[in-house]
Amino acid sequence: MIGILVAMAISWVLLHVTEKKNILALGFLPLTKRLKQFLIGFLISGALCALAQYLEAYLKSAAWVFNDHISP
Repeated sequence: MIGILVAMAISWVLLHVTEKKNILALGFLPLTKRLKQFLIGFLISGALCALAQYLEAYLKSAAWVFNDHISP
């Protein structure tokens, strides 16, 4: 975790020295556009994972069963 903060600090220093911009140029804060892009990407990747699981189960002729012993 500390390494992420160090990398962020080094990136900010390099950005400040070379481009004279603040840390918001790194995309640190989840602005509306970036949050929307994240959600769209997350939904697409989730749909692809579900499709891969379904396709694998279909090709192997596997059956899905519920676990009766699961508890919250």
